[in-house]
Amino acid sequence: MEIYENLREVRLNMANNAPFFISKDGFGITHEARKYLLPLIAGEDYPPYENGLPHYPKLQNKLITKRCKQWALP
Repeated sequence: MEIYENLREVRLNMANNAPFFISKDGFGITHEARKYLLPLIAGEDYPPYENGLPHYPKLQNKLITKRCKQWALP
């Protein structure tokens, strides 16, 4: 229940601040919006590159033995 209360607070906060975040012409954001949003969007974790292409790790996809008993949904 705590998560829902926090989401409700965020939604109400955004609804209250949204008009101040949109520029007067309606096509941009204000300085206050940029200041609020920058910590949320700053920094990006780029993958390592190899020969100009992103190099992603290859998964091993090994099967493991089952450890849990079979269960059914109620």
